[in-house]
Amino acid sequence: MRKTATALVLVVLGAGLAGAEPAPAKKAEAPKGLEDAIQIIRAQQEDLARLRASLKKEVDRNQALLKETAALRDRTVAAEIVRRTALDRTAQLEKQVAELARELARARAGAGPVRVGKAPPPNDVEGLVKRIDEKTGLFTIDVGSDAGLAVGHTLEVFRLKPTPKYLGTASLVGVAKKESVAKMQGRAKGPLQIGDQVASRILPR
Repeated sequence: MRKTATALVLVVLGAGLAGAEPAPAKKAEAPKGLEDAIQIIRAQQEDLARLRASLKKEVDRNQALLKETAALRDRTVAAEIVRRTALDRTAQLEKQVAELARELARARAGAGPVRVGKAPPPNDVEGLVKRIDEKTGLFTIDVGSDAGLAVGHTLEVFRLKPTPKYLGTASLVGVAKKESVAKMQGRAKGPLQIGDQVASRILPR
C-alpha cells in the first residue's frame, strides 16, 4: 500500500511539473514592460523640456514688458518735467511782457520828458537793440533790472559793423526783469537798427 501511494504521488507531481509553463512567459513579458516604462519616461521628459522652453519664453517676454514699461514711465516723467518747466517759463515771460507793456504804455502816454544828461548805471552793462517802434522812437533792449538797470539810467548807443558809428545817448523809460524800453536823448546821429549795441559806457573805466 505504501509503495502504491508513493507511486501515485510521484505520478501527480510529474504531471504537474510537465503542465506548468508560466515562468518562461513571465521572463518574456518583463522586457516589454521595461520598454514601455522607458518610453513613458522619455515622453514625460520631452513634455518637461517643452514646458521649460515655454516658461523661459514667457519669462523673457515678461522681462521685456517690464523694461518697456520702465522706459515708458521714465519718458512720461521727463515729458512732465519739460511741460512744467515750459509752463513756468511761459508764466515768467508773460509776467515780464505785461510789466514791460505797462512801462511802455506809461512812456507812450508821456509819463515825463526824457531827461537830458548822463546817468549811467553803477555797473558795466551791455546789450542789444531787439525791437524798434518807428512811430514813437522807443526801442527795446535785451537787458533789464537783472543787470542793475532802472528807469532814468542812460546808455550809449552805437554800431560796430559794417562801420563803427556812435548813435547817441538813450534814457531808459521802462525797465522789466529781462528787458528795457529806451528813447534817444535828442536826435540820433543815424537811424537805429535791430542789433545795434548799448552799453553803460563806450570807453572802459
